[in-house]
Formats: sequence, structure tokens, C-alpha cells
Amino acid sequence: MQSKVSIVMPCYNKEQYIGKMFDSIIAQKWDNIELILVNDGSTDGTRNVIADYEPKFKARGYEVVIVDQKNAGVCAAAKAGLECVTGDYVCCIDADDMLDPEYVSLPVSFLEENMDYDYTICSRQTYAIDKNGKQQTVFLMKYSENQKITLEKFLLGLTERAPWAYISRFEYFKKCRIIETYFTDTKGAHEPGFTIPLIAFGGKIKFLNEKPLYFFNYNDANSHSRHNTPEKQIAHRNEYLRLCDIAINALPEKVLNSSKKTWLKKIGELGNLIVIFIEIAKLEQVKDIQESILIKIINFINDNLPSQYSIKRSDILQDHELIFVNSVRSYFLEADIYTFEELNLSLQKRPKRIIFYGVLGKRGKKLLPALLKYNIPQIEFWDKNGGQDRIKQANFSELNEDDMLVVIPMRNDIYEEVKQSLKKSKCNNIISYNASYIYLHIYIFSQC
Repeated sequence: MQSKVSIVMPCYNKEQYIGKMFDSIIAQKWDNIELILVNDGSTDGTRNVIADYEPKFKARGYEVVIVDQKNAGVCAAAKAGLECVTGDYVCCIDADDMLDPEYVSLPVSFLEENMDYDYTICSRQTYAIDKNGKQQTVFLMKYSENQKITLEKFLLGLTERAPWAYISRFEYFKKCRIIETYFTDTKGAHEPGFTIPLIAFGGKIKFLNEKPLYFFNYNDANSHSRHNTPEKQIAHRNEYLRLCDIAINALPEKVLNSSKKTWLKKIGELGNLIVIFIEIAKLEQVKDIQESILIKIINFINDNLPSQYSIKRSDILQDHELIFVNSVRSYFLEADIYTFEELNLSLQKRPKRIIFYGVLGKRGKKLLPALLKYNIPQIEFWDKNGGQDRIKQANFSELNEDDMLVVIPMRNDIYEEVKQSLKKSKCNNIISYNASYIYLHIYIFSQC
């Protein structure tokens, strides 16, 4: 008989989207599912949609648990749902997204066959609905099979934070004491309470990259964190940092000692400042506030890092792409893993040539001035419309196995097009610019 998988779903005013999520749950290739729906005081038609689908879920053979509560926020809703879990495995999803039919079956089948693993993380596809009602892919997120998942990466926004990416053995989930330590005194995000302990307890993780298993709705993405003034955005991010601190403090001493907790809170503070700077850059007439946040970032770096990492105002690109700040992220992430000598040694094994592709695009033009000023001979700049100054015309057939190609545009169709072009070469080392932050900025620092 199949093991039971408990799916917890907080629901609040999602009438517009929830039917699609329900249809994708019914389409799962795993039969033994306990579906726990927490109606967090919805004021639209969400509760009616739940009632309409309840008999459909039961006809599918699922166990259905419905919890109705006054609106208390996603954290309280998630905890209420998690307290009802009776399955062998657990996950927590959002009501406004969609699941691949194998969202449950692929990870759970892997865990069933590999008892030494504790949880999985899946790749995702972010989509948006255009004005004609057509679904468009915005971004495809995959993970390196050998990457490390750490609290440092979580706090700096360099690993998947969202609970829906994770499916865990419930025994491991209980070992992490997630339900007992879940905070409910906020209507903010519940990622810290779910993911921080899951990572901190050191369970063995499997990254599933065969295909995206979760479809993230960009139209409703982070609706709780969209704020139209810098003051509201700063307040929201500070609340997120407070929740991270609560989750870190709740970890037992044997898992994380006090000095390590202090260190992580420092990293969280820097990560919070970076996100605030990036988010308020999207708003209008915030130059003075941006500058004050930037000065805080610079002071934080100079106060907390070794002197060779000190920076000046002029070191930072005047845009929401913070080249040097991401370099400092790299220092934080590597500090507990390597000594500086070991890190420098590892750099010698890295690609002989790094090619940035798409530098004449909108995003590339923002990054190019900062990259050009270092004049590093190992770095080249390519574009399909190149052939000027230091920007070459793209010629993928000349690449070899010692090269690394960094694709700057974030559009997935461009990334896939370049990937296909590489079949004509000996190079298979291709990454997106976002995925390359950690490596590239350590590299740049080592060469400056």
C-alpha cells in the first residue's frame, strides 16, 4: 500500500485561482493523499469553492480535512494545518499556484527507495497570465545537483525559501520541532518558521531537476509583500528578519550554538538590507532613502568583514544590481567552509575563460560598466549584436570544455536557445547570471 502524503494548504481570498490548484491536486499520480485545507477567514468565495471540491477530492479517494478559522495570517493557518497531519510525508503549498501531476509521486517515490534521505526540493516554473488569458513562462528555476543548502544561503536569498518546494518525511519534520516552534503572532511570511529548522537540523536532501514540479503564479506572487511606499516595504522586510531571528533562536543548542546564532543573525541583517535596497529601487522618488540604505550596507560590510573586503561608495554600481554586495555575500557563504588559502586554491581549478552573453540587452547594459572596470583578461563579453569595442559577436562553436558561458538575460527562452547552440561546441558549462553570483564575485575579488 502507498504511504500517506499530507498536503497542507492555507487558503485566504484565493477564489480567482484556487480552482486550478484543486484541479492539479486531483490530477496527482499518487493516490494516498491527506488534503488539509485551512480556510483563514476568507471573505470572498474561497470557502464555497472548497465546499464544491470536497466531494471531488473524496471521490478521488483522498482524505479531506477542512479547518475554518478567523483570519489570523498564513503562519497561523499553516500551523493549524500542520497540527492535523497524520501522513508519512508532508508538504505545504499555496492556494494560488499549480502542481505538476508528479509533484507528489516523484519525490515520495525517491524517498521511499532511498531511506537515507530526509527531504527533497523540486524545481519550479514561474508563469504569468497575459492580457489575453494565455499562460506564459516567466522563469524556470533549477538547482545544481551538488549544491549545498545552508542557513547562510537562506538568509541571503540564495536558496529556495518557499515551503512548497520541500517534501519531507514527517518523522524528520517532527524531529525538527517545526510545529512546536511555528510563530503565529504575525500575518507575515511563514517561510522562516518552516524552512530554517528543516535546513538547520542537517537532514540529507535530494534536488529533483528532471522537470519543474511546482508552477508559481507570478500574477499573485508575493501579494502580501507588495508595498507601494519605501516605509511599508522596509517595515515588511524588518518583520521578515524578526521572524528569521525567532526561528533561529528556537533552534536547540545542540543544533546551533549561541555564537553560530549570532553569526547567522549578522548575515540575516545584511541580507535584509540588500533586499530592502533592491525592492525600494523599484519605487519612484526614493533616491534619498536608497542612499541611506546603501550607506548602511557599506558600513555593515566595513564593520563586519576583514579589511580586504572593505568598500567605498564608488565601488557599488548605481543600480539595484549590487556587484560588490554580492561579492560580500560570497564571503559570508564561504567563511565557514574554506580558509582564504583554500578558497584561492580552488579558484585555480575554475574555467580559464568566462563569457558573459547578452551584454547589450536591458539587464546587460546595467551590469556591463561594473564588469568592464576590472579589466580581467579571462572575461569576455558577447552579444548576438556584438562586434564593437570589447563586445564580440557570439560564436558558440568556438567554445571548449574549459570555458564557462554566463547568460545574462533572465528570459528562459533565451537561456534554452543558447543551450541548444552549445551543442555545436565542446562546452557544456552554462549558467544564468543569477546562479553565478557566488562563484563569479569571488572570482572577481581574487583577480582585482
